[in-house]
Amino acid sequence: MSRVYRFDDFQHLQSPTPEAFASELGNIRSELQDLHAGGHIEGAFIWGSAAHGEASPRSDFDLIIATPDISLDSLRPIQKMTDGVYKRSGIPTDATTYASSSLRDGSHGYFRENALVWLRRLSNYAPQNIIGKNPVDMITPVSTDLIQDMDRTFSGDREKLQKDYLKGGAHPNKEGALEHVLDLPHHVGRRCISTLIVSGYMDNDILPSPKRSHVTAALQETFGNIDPEITSLSSEINGDATLYTKFVETVMSGSVSVSRDEYDHIVTQTLRVNLPKAIVLVDKVHDVFKQYAGLK
Repeated sequence: MSRVYRFDDFQHLQSPTPEAFASELGNIRSELQDLHAGGHIEGAFIWGSAAHGEASPRSDFDLIIATPDISLDSLRPIQKMTDGVYKRSGIPTDATTYASSSLRDGSHGYFRENALVWLRRLSNYAPQNIIGKNPVDMITPVSTDLIQDMDRTFSGDREKLQKDYLKGGAHPNKEGALEHVLDLPHHVGRRCISTLIVSGYMDNDILPSPKRSHVTAALQETFGNIDPEITSLSSEINGDATLYTKFVETVMSGSVSVSRDEYDHIVTQTLRVNLPKAIVLVDKVHDVFKQYAGLK
C-alpha cells in the first residue's frame, strides 16, 4: 500500500529516489539470502510496486517470509534487516512472517484462493525476487466461498468508509484513513477481479501483468464499461493520489516548506473530498460484482 505520511515522519525523511529503491531491493535480496543460508528462513518473496519498478516516494517493500518457526531467534534478524532499510533510506518494509508449517496446513487463517492466485502471478512476474523456497508455493488456502466472502468484504469496506466519513475533521487517524482511500481503486480492483477470475466469471488474461496501473486499467475497462461512473470516480481518486505524491516529493526535496497546520489541512481536505467518492465507488463496484457473480 502507498503510504500517507504523518507530519513528523514527513519532515525528517528525504524523498526516496528510484536509485534508492533499486539499491535497497538489492540489499534486501542479499540479506534474505544470508538469512536463508543461516537457516533463519526457509524462503521469502519480495513483491509490490517497489519490487517491480513502479515505486513512488510513498511506496514500501512488501515481503512474505516463511520461517522454520515463530520465535525470537527467527524474528530478530528479520526485524534487524527491516530496521536497517528504514534507517538507510526512509523506506518502510512490511515483512509478513509465517511459520512454514502454518502456511502448509492452512492454519495461517489469512490467504484465500483469490489472494493465492494473485501472489502466484506476482511471483511468476518477478522470479528474481524469490529467495530460497517460494512461500507462495507452500500456501494451502483457507477454504471459503469466495463470492460470498468478497460480498461481505464489500459491505465491510463500505461500513469502514462510512464511519470515517462521519468522523470528519475530528478523525484520530486521518493519515491512515486517507491512505486507505487513495489506495482503494487498486485494492478493490485487485481483490474483485482476482475473485471473479478464480470463480470462473472472468478470463485469466484480463490482467496482462500485476502492475498497479494494469489493475486500475482492468477495473475501468471491465467494470467501467457497465457503469462509466466507476471509471470517472477511480480516475479522480487516482488523480488526487498523484497530486499528494507530487506534493510529498516537492516538500521532501526542500523546494517548499510546510507547517504542521498546513499539512494537517491538506490531509484533512484531501480525505474530506475523496471519502464520498470512495463510498460511491465501493457501492458501484459491488453492484457490478454482483451482476458478474449472479448475486442479483
